[in-house]
Amino acid sequence: MFNKKGLSLAVAAATTGLSLNAMGQVDWSATTPTPVVVASESVAATTSGLGVGPSTSGATVLDLTGDLGVGIAADDQVFLRFDWDGAVFSTNIAAAALTVNTTGADTVSGGLIGESSAVFGVNAGTAGFSQTDSVTLAISDAGLTLSGSAASFTVRVYEDQTNAINETPGTELFSDGVQNAVTLSAALTVNFTSADATAEVETNFLQFLDPTSTTGGTTLTGTLGRFVTGIVTTGTIVDSDLNAITAVTELATLTTSPVSLEGDFSFATGGFFISGTTDGVCTAGGATAVTPDTASFSTFTSTVDVVDSRALCVTVSGTTTNIIPDTMDYTAAGSLTHVETASSPASTAFGADLGEINRNGTTVEVAYLTTFSEYNQRLIMNNRNSVTAEYFITFQTEDGTVATALPAASGTLAPNQNLTLRASDIVSLDGSSRCSATVVIVAPDGTVSVATTQVNLADGSTDTVSYR
Repeated sequence: MFNKKGLSLAVAAATTGLSLNAMGQVDWSATTPTPVVVASESVAATTSGLGVGPSTSGATVLDLTGDLGVGIAADDQVFLRFDWDGAVFSTNIAAAALTVNTTGADTVSGGLIGESSAVFGVNAGTAGFSQTDSVTLAISDAGLTLSGSAASFTVRVYEDQTNAINETPGTELFSDGVQNAVTLSAALTVNFTSADATAEVETNFLQFLDPTSTTGGTTLTGTLGRFVTGIVTTGTIVDSDLNAITAVTELATLTTSPVSLEGDFSFATGGFFISGTTDGVCTAGGATAVTPDTASFSTFTSTVDVVDSRALCVTVSGTTTNIIPDTMDYTAAGSLTHVETASSPASTAFGADLGEINRNGTTVEVAYLTTFSEYNQRLIMNNRNSVTAEYFITFQTEDGTVATALPAASGTLAPNQNLTLRASDIVSLDGSSRCSATVVIVAPDGTVSVATTQVNLADGSTDTVSYR
């Protein structure tokens, strides 16, 4: 039977941080045995299962070790039976693969390709064996084929070969084992760091707030987020050849791994780029220009090696022809193509937000303003803040109509002021008598209100619309 020493992959890989090369073999006598964690991205799926080992570098991480558990008299022979649950041997295991102390086994029964058990016979010699003598089985030399994502083993000691081969109940002298001794787990990671670029209201949204400034400075370059590829923990996971994994490129081919950035790249055509540094700072040196699709200007396709660890950046001109819009989301999605093309799946998908471009202050879209002579329409702005707030109003018209801003289209709201402006004092319209407007107030959102009220001069009826 298994004892309670088994430790799950999640705990072992995530909390120990121990190098498997340093830890060596899987020790069934340890208080908390450390399993071998094999990157699933490196394992080829075949009709017979998932192959792990034999080692190509002499690594011993898959070897089993522990105390013999029972003393053996001089010149007596002892038999050790190993059984796998969830795995079979991928090559024939030799008798010499097992040693007790420094003595190698003389015989082996079973342990052939496709079998899950093997019985080893060892002569104790003139010195005999003590119960604390170390046993080592070189699984790394034979390799395993797993039928699922984890394999467990038991080791039992017998004094009679027949009992060992037949697993005669109650005849074992010692029994131990480790659950989930070998586990397959995804080793690749992609971590996203989202960042927002804020258009500064006091520049009429022509510049961004500078995130590096402590005094509220502005910049023409906005910095969005990035993603960084990695592995679960360097040194704690091995590949199917039992070599320690130290870099993403040992598991994934980044030059063939596709990635797509989504968002609105149209307002600053030619101004978006992937930073030239891998620390999230938008430096132009070594940068890669974002060239989105020309139909919608909403998709940029590339490969992970180009975008990995680098920020998405945007530079604006600072002129009124390049006003920074509000609330624009940007995302990245792609997949890491596994070096082992026969792994299942053959790639690791990822995706998340890179951030958004937004505005500070308060922006209100007024759907309808009219200067029609038979209406008396007013724009009402209420400042509930304790400080003066500037306001700016811009206009959008239909084809054939020209809007000219009048002096009342910009100004200030005194603290706690309710300001009412006639539409005809705000804008002059040529071609028609209606338009829409954008009201920008340099005040925190939630401290101001904007509404329109319209009186029909013919019948005195009123219509009031509250926008915030």
